[in-house]
Amino acid sequence: MNLWWTDSSFFNIVLVIGGIYIFIGLIAVFCFLCGALCKCCNSSQKQNNGYRSAEDTLDKIVVDDQKSKLTTHAINCHIHPTCCTDQDAEQFSRRRNLFSPVSENTVLKVNPRHFHHVEGGRFLRSDRKVPYWQCRKNSGGNFQVREKGKLYAYFDERRDCHFDASKSLRTRDMFQ
Repeated sequence: MNLWWTDSSFFNIVLVIGGIYIFIGLIAVFCFLCGALCKCCNSSQKQNNGYRSAEDTLDKIVVDDQKSKLTTHAINCHIHPTCCTDQDAEQFSRRRNLFSPVSENTVLKVNPRHFHHVEGGRFLRSDRKVPYWQCRKNSGGNFQVREKGKLYAYFDERRDCHFDASKSLRTRDMFQ
């Protein structure tokens, strides 16, 4: 007499289904740990406030739960909270040029949440003077830092939070 629980095909099916459930469980645990530890899994759904390194792509931006008053576009074009070198600023400008082509870019080392409204709410201004790198394309099409220093960064709310270079550069202290 052949009982249903001793049939080898039944046990194979149970083993395969059990293996699938274990695999799905392991993936769920991995995704939970990744999301809880590094916040990489959900970064594309939130505004960015910085980069882990100069090598990160725009879709791997480290995110914080607090909202910035700046637009995502303004942050992606100008804000690099961990920028430390000319090479970081040049690489950031090259990356920006891929989605928003420019011949000149100003990179700001500032947390995007450290801005407040001034002049009746028209401008967002950085809370303090922040390091900046002004990059321009050379004849070969590569970005090079032409000037750096510290300035108050102004973004114009009436122009969709566009960086106001002329207003900002009037407050600068140059280093180069």
